[in-house]
Amino acid sequence: MAPHDPGGALLIRSAHVVTGDGREIHDADVLVRDGRIHTVTEERLTAQDATVVEGEGKTVVPGLVDAHVHLDFLSVRGPFRSWLQTRRTLPRALGRLARNGVTTIRCMADPLTPVTRLRRKVEQGRITSPSIVTAGPALTAVGGHPDVTLAKDNRWLRRQIARTVDDAADARAAVRDLHRKGADLIKVVYQGGPYGPDRVLLHQLSREIVRAIVDEARHRNLPVSAHTHYQDDVADLLELGIDSIEHGVIEHEIQGDDALRAWAHAGSWLVPTLTIAAVFPNPDGTLYIDTARRNLTRAYQAGVRIAAGTDSMIGAMPASSLHDELRRMVEAGMSEAAAIQAATADAAELLRQPDRGVVEPGRRADLVLLRSDPLAQIENLADIDLVVQDGTIIYRAPAPPRAPALATYTCPSPPVLEYLDRTRGAVPHEALLRYDRSRFIQEGIRTLTYHDPRTGQTLRSETVRSGPDLVTREWRCEIPAEQTTLHAVAQGHTITLTGVLGGEPVSRSHPLRGRTWLQLLLYDPATFITSDEAQLTLVAIGASGRGALQLTDFELTKKVTTTGPGGRTVEAELVMPQWRRFWGARILFDAHTGDPVRQQVRGRKNQTIERTGGTR
Repeated sequence: MAPHDPGGALLIRSAHVVTGDGREIHDADVLVRDGRIHTVTEERLTAQDATVVEGEGKTVVPGLVDAHVHLDFLSVRGPFRSWLQTRRTLPRALGRLARNGVTTIRCMADPLTPVTRLRRKVEQGRITSPSIVTAGPALTAVGGHPDVTLAKDNRWLRRQIARTVDDAADARAAVRDLHRKGADLIKVVYQGGPYGPDRVLLHQLSREIVRAIVDEARHRNLPVSAHTHYQDDVADLLELGIDSIEHGVIEHEIQGDDALRAWAHAGSWLVPTLTIAAVFPNPDGTLYIDTARRNLTRAYQAGVRIAAGTDSMIGAMPASSLHDELRRMVEAGMSEAAAIQAATADAAELLRQPDRGVVEPGRRADLVLLRSDPLAQIENLADIDLVVQDGTIIYRAPAPPRAPALATYTCPSPPVLEYLDRTRGAVPHEALLRYDRSRFIQEGIRTLTYHDPRTGQTLRSETVRSGPDLVTREWRCEIPAEQTTLHAVAQGHTITLTGVLGGEPVSRSHPLRGRTWLQLLLYDPATFITSDEAQLTLVAIGASGRGALQLTDFELTKKVTTTGPGGRTVEAELVMPQWRRFWGARILFDAHTGDPVRQQVRGRKNQTIERTGGTR
């Protein structure tokens, strides 16, 4: 559907409205005119000139705000490549972000000139993108982050994302220059000492310099945010009057309640960025996420103001990162309503964007219509029907994909197949795989078991119940060494997941949105391989590592069919659409049975799964 005339009217009728500031209206009409919310009422409206969208059974929320992102310039090494990035790659990535309901972003430590160029295109309506608020390069110490970390081997990038200052006068001049060039806020890096998995030794700005930055920014009505990972730094920053603290305390547990009470009293925002904490490792290889989540729990309970931000790299990380951030915030103890408010009304307040973030008359019409209720489960924020930005429908979700015409699985002999897995994807080292389908005909059950080839110990077991098309209906997974036991069931249009992950109880729901659940990625596509379909879109749940508990999209595409000494085979490519550049696998299937013969991870010669035999 083409977007309606931005100068026209839009009427969303009979929808549940989550306003963004903690209120909800269970059955309301929302009328939009000239890019603004005109009326929100429980009465039925008529508007002859309006595009009408039926909202019965659906939920309206404000457009989402990601208060901490970066645009992907990490691989850019000069002006020409920067120009290409802003002309081609980033507009596409920003469009994907908008289609995920994110209508405003705050860019932190990005090249200022390219970002303001992109922002002009957005404001002129030349590209579909969230509205952009930008800090430009971060002010940091000589030898500070990101000068000697992210940009250490890239001279062009160092000049673009970091501006080093070494005294108060230099700091004031830097603030004036950024203001003159169009920065909306100032970002300060206030962290010293060992940093990151390589423990790079960072130099730290003095309190005197930070005080000068804050004072100069106040004269120009610019808010100031500060990056740190440590509690002592937070105490300094609160005293200096910082408006927001990015990341917060993530490398150690917060000590004492007084610090949190002082933080809440100061009114400085916390942008917790759990998304990056879930991928940022300690020197020992563990991630910061558990500490960051516990500290967020305490900050929330203490009354610290929280705005949602992911610290994701737009163009290199999934466009759904903010959905994952809000899910992690709920897991940390925030209610669904509080998490939504952190990404709407509260984030808009942090960004000093008072015209958005709440569904009420007079506000900018940035709206997301959902097919299900996010107050019931936060995952429903991903169940998007349409996105409205500045009064214009910029995205309408396509109809759920047609069910693939899969063949019926005939369960060929032998009933048990054996493989050698060298990918280290499901378990941390080489394993023997036993794929047992002997119970399939009578019970629809198949099992997959990973064994240690040296000891014979069971490392992981999975049991799947499915219909004759191999579409998953129920899945159980046990990983004894990781204290993980998971159980997932498809109920209507939702997968309900419960169990224990790493010794901690978990409960989650995933909307299927018309997608096909094939949990055993290598073995379930047998009915696709033996069908006439050319491509299959499917989803599977992760049980360990970074993808644990997440429902991930995959695409499997047939490439070529060949006949050799072993019979006819079909070669297919498996990719994750959001991470297509980073991961893919080539799989060889038996064309007659659909059984996998060999999998090869792209670019990794030794990461394979190969069939070794079968038993009767």
